Amino acid sequence: MKKRCISLLLTMLLLVSCNGTPQTDKDGSIPYNGDCPVPYNTIGSGDRLQSMGGYIYFERALDKQKEGRIMVTSPGGARTLMRYNCETGNITAVCPDPLCSHLNEDCPLLGVMLGNWNVRPDGKIQYWRWLQISDDKSTPMNEYERIMQKCLYTPADGKMTVLESYDNGGLIGPELYTENGYFWEGQFYDEETDSYSYAVMYRDYREDEPVSVTEKSEAFTGIGFTLGGRLYLSDAESLYSVAVDGGDRKEHIFSPVAGRMKTNGTHVYYVNDGELCRRALENGEEERLGIPVLSETYGYLITKNYIYYEIGEKVTLGKADIPGYAAQEVTLLGGELRRCRHDGSEDELVFLFDGDLASCRLHNWTVCGDAVYGYIGGWKDSDGDGVFVAGDQFRESAVTRISVPTGELTKIGE
Repeated sequence: MKKRCISLLLTMLLLVSCNGTPQTDKDGSIPYNGDCPVPYNTIGSGDRLQSMGGYIYFERALDKQKEGRIMVTSPGGARTLMRYNCETGNITAVCPDPLCSHLNEDCPLLGVMLGNWNVRPDGKIQYWRWLQISDDKSTPMNEYERIMQKCLYTPADGKMTVLESYDNGGLIGPELYTENGYFWEGQFYDEETDSYSYAVMYRDYREDEPVSVTEKSEAFTGIGFTLGGRLYLSDAESLYSVAVDGGDRKEHIFSPVAGRMKTNGTHVYYVNDGELCRRALENGEEERLGIPVLSETYGYLITKNYIYYEIGEKVTLGKADIPGYAAQEVTLLGGELRRCRHDGSEDELVFLFDGDLASCRLHNWTVCGDAVYGYIGGWKDSDGDGVFVAGDQFRESAVTRISVPTGELTKIGE
């Protein structure tokens, strides 16, 4: 009897730990022993696949668009979020109900928009939902009740909270997350002057209204990264940090830092003349790492242990005969995925797109453990004449896993 009681008690404790709020590290991220992106840099702006806490989160399209009085009208069609356990290989829906169609009003992730969701370092999910609702099937669609909201979903308790509601649709751009709120790049339109101004904004989840962290300016102010609850920004004079209200400014590097910045927690990384550089956060000297990157935003990813990056010369695949295509030839960049340590040492090849995959590339890629995950896309010359036509470009719906130790490719989520 005593063994049975102990067993029951352990089961209850396990249930509490599985369903309770996950414990987080001091930086607000869910602990994970394997390699993964550091939690200090921006997330979002169309990322359709994200790594967090030992899981890969990705989208899955739904067969239907409508159930009951709900019509899912978000661009890209109806979809829901899935997650892949990088250690066990299990795939589950983020929605906790195994019988849910993900199209009914009880589904917390109903209406999640294509590429417009972010998994925060604490495991909560921010997303746009876009719906049209009518109790009368004969009602014309343009007369449906329209819902466009920015929402927060907490997987630990299945709770969905509406953060903001809008008359018109929007996008989740690059965002930075702290324990109590998030930063983003605000854009404001003035009808009188027919012009835009920009400012970095912050919203505390405990407050109803966002606040401006920087003054509105005609020049675009890009957010950098966050450490210790402070926001790091750069201007023409220095790298500096401010508190969430924009006050308590502290200077860190007294020289210009070009482009978008990222950090590993001790250094700031940026691209200068196409080469990845870094400086120690406290007025460090510039170190050129000898790494050419394709894009200062998407060309490299900083994980706990490495910097993953893409390189490769431009390759011409053939002529383009595609209505609306901007060029006369189909070309690709990249093709070589590499990694190195944070100081540029131990540089090694991760994967090379050659042979049958020479006309393919990896999109929306990220890292979890000893593997890289992404969507393979590229071109297939349908008739082999060296001329690419409409329909020759493709992107696979399944996520591809690339094992770093072996280079083996595996499809998941098909």
